[in-house]
Amino acid sequence: MEANDSGKTENQEKPISLSAKLKLYKENPRVKVKLESGESFDSILLKESSIFDEAFDFYEKEKVTLSELGFILKKIHPRYTPRRYGCKSLGAIYEKLDGYEVEQTEEAGTYMVVRMRIDKEKE
Repeated sequence: MEANDSGKTENQEKPISLSAKLKLYKENPRVKVKLESGESFDSILLKESSIFDEAFDFYEKEKVTLSELGFILKKIHPRYTPRRYGCKSLGAIYEKLDGYEVEQTEEAGTYMVVRMRIDKEKE
């Protein structure tokens, strides 16, 4: 790899922008879950938990803010609403999901972040 005048290598890849990533995402349709009438909020959440995994994975970060997750959920699943899952907020949904933890941070102001749950048994 040779360095050019700017000090960057020629083979270095640029990170993909959020809008470009959304365009790529829309090209691959997602499978919709079929729901039965009269299902409980918890069973709906269990069946559709993959949309919350998709939103978290979209950012490819260790911690994602609730505002980022809410933004991407509305883009990739326009019919998303917390009430569908019997919750008042997105944070409450992620608290119900097994693989995630919701925590308050004060790094650059106070806001809520979601991160993958670390199993104590593996340590």
